[in-house]
Amino acid sequence: MPETPNINWIKNIFSLESTTTNKTWNTWVDVSLRSSQDLLEMAYDHSCIDEYRKRALFLLLTPNTRLAPFLWKSREPFHYLNSEIDFRKLSPPLRAHTIHWLVKFIDYVHFSVFDLERKFVILEAYNNYLLQLLSLLPLEDNEADTVFSYLSINDTVPWQSENKTISSGYTPVKKLWGNPQIPDKWKKLADSRMRIIIQSELKGKTAPRLEHENALKCYTKHIQALPLVEQILSYDKDFLADQIKFIISLEVSNQNLIQLYSLSLILQTLKEEKYKELRHSLVRFALLRDGNFKVNNEETKSIIENILNEFHQDGEVVKAIQNQIENYNAGVLAEKIAIETKKKVDESLLEAMKKPIE
Repeated sequence: MPETPNINWIKNIFSLESTTTNKTWNTWVDVSLRSSQDLLEMAYDHSCIDEYRKRALFLLLTPNTRLAPFLWKSREPFHYLNSEIDFRKLSPPLRAHTIHWLVKFIDYVHFSVFDLERKFVILEAYNNYLLQLLSLLPLEDNEADTVFSYLSINDTVPWQSENKTISSGYTPVKKLWGNPQIPDKWKKLADSRMRIIIQSELKGKTAPRLEHENALKCYTKHIQALPLVEQILSYDKDFLADQIKFIISLEVSNQNLIQLYSLSLILQTLKEEKYKELRHSLVRFALLRDGNFKVNNEETKSIIENILNEFHQDGEVVKAIQNQIENYNAGVLAEKIAIETKKKVDESLLEAMKKPIE
């Protein structure tokens, strides 16, 4: 097992020899039990001496305030990672300090003993900070490369709600793709990472931590969770087209990956002539291979009829759509007959209960 990273670097980042600085700090700490809000206010106060701001930021970032080489008093759980730092409010030098500490803390937590719940909270907070920093740092900044290299594209710890409606499974990728402030460079790099994992799982070389973290299902689910409308799409349309091309290139079937509502939105967004062949391939994948195509109400019937209008020259697509519409119409008719039959039976039964006409 790898050794826990050395933390001796911590004592070298503060001016601990200054009696005046320490006295002023200690007086501030001793006045009352300070809160995360007090620390945030100090960190954002540009009129405050940087040494004090650095101490405040360190306490806000550390996984354990007991690591601080200066006076601090706090209640359990000895961290403030439920309080989010807004890195936009920091000067570039202070932000550089926090990035340096952040990646070192990530290494420290990964190889240290923490209970599972606490480890989840800490690493989740750090991962969210990395996402925030990617939205702020210029592409040409080397710090951005460092930040991305530490980003976990999967949830730091697997989890699932009791009713199984919400669960882990590459949630950071969903946040990354859905943030219009984060440059497409990082979204595409995360996408490349996911594709490698997907292909590895499909080949049986690796397996998801839990069944609901299947990389391919998470990949397609998160794409469909995005605002798939041209005006508010959070990244370049060509990138979306490339993602769709990747999905339909995979040798998979009956995976129930594509939702009919999402299919409609994607076809509308990729409406340009250059995407025509891709749209056709996607429709064939969704209707003939994926196994998730079903008309079950008037809205889905309308969606599928629009698809039929565009791809009426593809006999297989036409047949699949017509079969679904016929099955749906037959079901609607059967339900209507059942309702009318029940109504007549009820009327007949009620008639027998009525008083005779005098």
